[in-house]
Amino acid sequence: MKKLIILIPLLLIGCTLSNTPTSKIEEFLGKYQSLNIEINTEKLNIDKENKKEIEEIIKRQYKNMSYEIKDEEIDGNKSVVTVEIEVYNYKDILNENNNVIKELKKTKKRITYTINFELTKEKDIWKINNLKEEDNNKLLGIF
Repeated sequence: MKKLIILIPLLLIGCTLSNTPTSKIEEFLGKYQSLNIEINTEKLNIDKENKKEIEEIIKRQYKNMSYEIKDEEIDGNKSVVTVEIEVYNYKDILNENNNVIKELKKTKKRITYTINFELTKEKDIWKINNLKEEDNNKLLGIF
């Protein structure tokens, strides 16, 4: 019975630690890196005939994305988590090349962006507000 008494507070602490704005952003970005998201190929706005190849290019982008949490600000039920991400720079390729798919597949050039994720606390649970279009484009490397 003593083990149960010790275990309950530890479980409660664990639940509290995973309900922070920063932990929600880490979970969110982790879904991108593990490809546990829906892949939308229309954002690249290139040759629709090669949808499968475009999907693989986007998956490569998300799997190889790196990030660093820079700051977390909490003001009551509102929060902003500032994150620096590094992704492949697809924007330059989309703007400059005729053989886009080939270049997107092989690029190693990376770019760093900062994203301010906004969260709202509802019923003691932090939820990420809808991402701005520019932040979605940063995640894809086309901003």
